[in-house]
Amino acid sequence: MATCSCDAGYGGGNCALSTADLEEASTLRGQLCSGISDASGYLDDSMSTLATLSSSLQSSYAADEVVTDSAFDSCLSALTIVSDLSANGYLEEISAESLVVAASMTSTISNFVDSALNTSDSTSDAIDAAVGGLASGLLQGMTNGQYPVELLSSNVRLQLTSDYVLDLDGAQFSPPLTDEEQAYGVTVPQIALATDFDATLCDAGEGYTS
Repeated sequence: MATCSCDAGYGGGNCALSTADLEEASTLRGQLCSGISDASGYLDDSMSTLATLSSSLQSSYAADEVVTDSAFDSCLSALTIVSDLSANGYLEEISAESLVVAASMTSTISNFVDSALNTSDSTSDAIDAAVGGLASGLLQGMTNGQYPVELLSSNVRLQLTSDYVLDLDGAQFSPPLTDEEQAYGVTVPQIALATDFDATLCDAGEGYTS
């Protein structure tokens, strides 16, 4: 994916913002993220609230326009609230609606990875926790034997499964590919389990594992 390298004194996704304009945009986006956090305190925890907050955060946060630590921290706090709702089961069962919310969250988390302010262990841990919250919420809504759920963005790729535990013998795992990558035969890292692996150790109940 092509990105702009801005001349000194300019910034933003298309390098059209002056330093002053960029700082103003960063302040505004930080305030929007703070508003999302504030709103979460007045709304009941529900799938509807999760969808609303996730959509709002996706439109409020832009890695190339959030350039101050305070604004970034405000947006990261909002991301944590959204991912916690997911982890607490408010994505509910897998459906068209929940997959739209999950795709929105995946895109937003990916944008946080892109940030030039993503430089500390605590920030990386918070982003990792957001991925974990998203995955946990989706897995709670999956049924045993369900077809895998795949989510792709520029920096985050997830494949979630709930498979028969004995199918783990000799199983191979790799991140999902885009249609273009599949067409061009792109090679990706894989993890392979040994054929003599005791798969029953991974049994999460009823003979299935996720």
